[in-house]
Amino acid sequence: MHKVISLVSILGFIALTSCATVSVNHFQGGKSLGTGKTKIGFGSQIGRSVDYDSDEDAIDNPATILFDFSVQHGLGSKFDIGADLFATLSTSVGIKLLGKYAFLDSTSKWGLALMPALGYAVGQGKRGSDEDFTQKAFITEAALLVSYDFSPHNTLLFGPSVYSYRINSKGEKAPLIGPTRQINFDRSIVSPGFSLGLVTEHIAYEVTLIPIKTRVHEDNETVERTIFFPYFGVRLFGWGGLLKLFGLAD
Repeated sequence: MHKVISLVSILGFIALTSCATVSVNHFQGGKSLGTGKTKIGFGSQIGRSVDYDSDEDAIDNPATILFDFSVQHGLGSKFDIGADLFATLSTSVGIKLLGKYAFLDSTSKWGLALMPALGYAVGQGKRGSDEDFTQKAFITEAALLVSYDFSPHNTLLFGPSVYSYRINSKGEKAPLIGPTRQINFDRSIVSPGFSLGLVTEHIAYEVTLIPIKTRVHEDNETVERTIFFPYFGVRLFGWGGLLKLFGLAD
């Protein structure tokens, strides 16, 4: 069953496109890797994308699949640094640099860590035949990671996060009638999130709930709603994760 879930997470929804898209999941608990240890991961998740309508109001477009590659290194017994590279199948790419400080000793079953991150993402988008634009997102993030080791290779993780994005959209709108209009504006988004996941020896699964602003049509009117959207993701660690996914490793 885990193999099916992993394949669906990696391959599903690939027809979706995006503008500037950012990752939201963390795929790790509240402990440090340990001095000198390195962990490499790759996988897929539903990334957060920001779009806008003809009135240039910022709205969220929550359903965009991105693929990611991560590397994390332990500088000490309680401190890690790392980087996440992510991209969609369209033209959106980004990077996040992170630090992580673990408050508890590695011998404890519980883990507690603070993980701040800074990042940047850029993407191109097109709405119909008359709008063509580029979006840039400047990312600031802080996560409180809580975890519990209920077996040697299985860890339950959960905890809150705060996400902050500064988005710049630039391009032009060329309607069939009338002059071409330049698009150039900034928007900011700050929102909380809450993650729940499972980390095994080779694979991590996670879902993060984030409130997003969207628009729906009701009684011939467009109204704004805030919903909690689940951002799912899966990450494989090293070649062992890939072999396990296809049943080639225990």
